[in-house]
Amino acid sequence: MITDLCAPDEPVAPDPLEDVQSRYFGIRRLELVPLLEGRQAKGDAPSSSVTLVRTPTSVVVVDSGSASFRDPIKRALLERGIRTERVNVLVSTRLDPVFSGNDELFPHALQHLKEGELLKASFKAGRKVEISTKVHWIDKYLMLGRMDPSLGNGLALFVHFPKPLDLLAPSSRHLAGKIVGIMGAAVRSAESVEVEMALGDIKEIGRPKPGQPDNIADLVGLLSYCDIVVPAYGPMFPVR
Repeated sequence: MITDLCAPDEPVAPDPLEDVQSRYFGIRRLELVPLLEGRQAKGDAPSSSVTLVRTPTSVVVVDSGSASFRDPIKRALLERGIRTERVNVLVSTRLDPVFSGNDELFPHALQHLKEGELLKASFKAGRKVEISTKVHWIDKYLMLGRMDPSLGNGLALFVHFPKPLDLLAPSSRHLAGKIVGIMGAAVRSAESVEVEMALGDIKEIGRPKPGQPDNIADLVGLLSYCDIVVPAYGPMFPVR
C-alpha cells in the first residue's frame, strides 16, 4: 500500500475559483502594474509615472518616463517577465522628455498620440502612430480620452475592471468593478491644491456610470468618473 506522507490530517477546502479558472486557462487576465511612480523631487531627475496594463488582447504602457529612469523601468518589466518588444500599445499622454523619454524601448507598439504631436513623434524601427479621437476604445476594457484644454489638452486612459475575479490577475483583484484613470499631465498629484478641492466637491457626486463619460469638461468631472487615479507624479490614490 502506498501512503501519502504529505497528506493533511483534515480535508482541504477546494479553491472556489479553481473550476472557473480552469475554464479560462491560457487567457491573460487583466492587470495593472505601476512600473515607476512619478516624481518631481528637488535634486533628482523628474519623471512621469510609467504604468503597465495587460488585458486579454493588449499589453499597454502608459507613458515611458524620463530617460534617466530607463534602467529601473527595464528591470521592472523584466521582473514581471515582460519583454519590451511584446508591448503592443504605447499611450503617450503628452510628448515631452519627462513623459516620453523611453519610447524607443517599445519598437513594435502602436503609439497613441493627440492631434498636433505627430511631427514630434519618434518613428524609429518603423513605429506606427495613431492620432486619438475624442474618445477611442482600444479594446473592451480600455478607453482612451482626449482631454480638454483646461485639463492640459493631453490624453488619459481609463481602465474598466470587470467584477468577476477570475478575469483579474491576483495582484489586481482589489480593483474588481472599478474604473482606474491613468491621467498623465491632466492630474499632477493628489497633493496639488486643485485636486484636493475637486475631491472635496466629488463627495456629493454618485458613482460613475459604465461606458463613455459625458461630463469630462473640468477636473471635477474627470475625477468623478474614476474610482482610482494614477497621476503624473506620486502614488495612485482613491477618489472615493
